Amino acid sequence: MGAILAIVERHESLLLGLAALSFAMFLFGLLALPGIVILLPENIFLRYSREGRLLPQKTPFRPVYRVFKNILGYIFIFSGFLLLFLPGQGLMMIFIGILLADFPGKHDLVERLLEEKHLQRSLNWIRRKAGRRLFLFPHKQHRSPGPWI
Repeated sequence: MGAILAIVERHESLLLGLAALSFAMFLFGLLALPGIVILLPENIFLRYSREGRLLPQKTPFRPVYRVFKNILGYIFIFSGFLLLFLPGQGLMMIFIGILLADFPGKHDLVERLLEEKHLQRSLNWIRRKAGRRLFLFPHKQHRSPGPWI
């Protein structure tokens, strides 16, 4: 017990900084994340495709937009990872970060995540509480395995 107290006393400022970060992340997840979910259009996941873009391809602001969107997405992913161990909505924040960030295999990952009924229920629960129309999710067409040979 004495050894633990000695470690805490030696690293008191570090522990206070981590506590402040944890509290800030909790507030961010509590306030910003539901706000983002509420502001998204109900058909965002139906329109989400490899060709879908929020800005036209040929604008002078496209590179700035992409850099900002990726930075924000990776901040959300990193924050969501931290919130898996701290109080907050880590998985939902990671999902929003994945939607924002660009990386190889993103579209396949998003399609697989959107199939999760738990994620759909969580997102629509936030919308229902805010009095917004529920998200519309794509229905995956199951392919027939074909004739048995």
